[in-house]
Amino acid sequence: RLYAKAKYKKEKKYVVWLTTAPIGGAVHEYRLSGIAERISIKDENLYFDSATNPQKNILNYINNASVVIINRPLISGKCGQIIHYAKKKGCKLIADLDDAVTSEMFYCNGRYLSYNQKNLVIKDGQMQEAALLSFEYITVSSDFLKAYYQDTFKEKVFLLRNKIFSGKIDLDIDHVKEPRAPIKIAIFSGSITHDHDIQTIILELITLKYFYNFELYFIGKSNVIDNYRDFKKLPFVKYNDSIKQMRYFDIIVAPLAFNDFNTAKSNIRFLEAGKAGKVIFAPNIGEFKSSITDGVNGFLYNEGKFLDKFIEITKPHVHDGKLDIISFRKQLSVLAKASQKTVEEKYTTSTHSDDDLDFKYLINKLLDRKEVDLS
Repeated sequence: RLYAKAKYKKEKKYVVWLTTAPIGGAVHEYRLSGIAERISIKDENLYFDSATNPQKNILNYINNASVVIINRPLISGKCGQIIHYAKKKGCKLIADLDDAVTSEMFYCNGRYLSYNQKNLVIKDGQMQEAALLSFEYITVSSDFLKAYYQDTFKEKVFLLRNKIFSGKIDLDIDHVKEPRAPIKIAIFSGSITHDHDIQTIILELITLKYFYNFELYFIGKSNVIDNYRDFKKLPFVKYNDSIKQMRYFDIIVAPLAFNDFNTAKSNIRFLEAGKAGKVIFAPNIGEFKSSITDGVNGFLYNEGKFLDKFIEITKPHVHDGKLDIISFRKQLSVLAKASQKTVEEKYTTSTHSDDDLDFKYLINKLLDRKEVDLS
């Protein structure tokens, strides 16, 4: 899907944003629509497409561009030609890393490699970081990654957090017709690369199912979940539809292993849950830790303490060994409203934060505007 802001102009006055992520993917869509709204270019053009789109000659986009933003250039070897061509044409380049990391950091996400394989991964990570020298600036979506890359690239690194689209969405659907209906817990995952993360809490979730008579759901792809009959499985849907789908559940769980790879991740699942008016149960790391106040607008669990945290929050609602579902659901409702308020006030594209102003300043600077408006 293309987001074209104006008709094609021949003068070098527009920005091209290319992604190496799949068109239609949730991360891609949020990043794309978020940047489109936040740059607010009026008289220049802003073009979006996939850098790996085989149907189009992407280099044609670059011929008259002033600025080329490449999303996630480290995870695709197909960007070399684009980078070389853009530099040759005199374009200014931004590497939009989002929450993607180098191979070296990717290794720590539960990948157990031999000594030689690990050395290759580290060398590959070093080569990827060296490739970033071709870019004038680097944008990332988390404080962790900003600090990580600033060690090497200093003032070239800008923070641009992921935000969710502004405006209303049809959220009339809600499964809670009977207050005593079992609590429904859901995991949303669009990739089997999260299998290692899911494994860290899967047994605890199954324990909760039998102890409290909870219902467990998994939406997406996972080889691990396929081995368990305790989950009701649903196919993954497009990002807007996933927010509507969350309305069927009481709690959204975002399972992540505690390591640098996941600390670098953005908090998109919290933004989705907040937009849907639901409570999230997330690890106490990175952007989740920054955006969630435990017990106020969501729940945070520490490493190895997932089950302990659940017992802690349900304990006030347990009487004579049974969970008072009505009472517990009322508590969840209060947190869900707080979560929705947090997202609407701080994490939609219509809200303005310091990183938005920094990024708008950066784009204006690269377009050689004489006057930079930061209002």
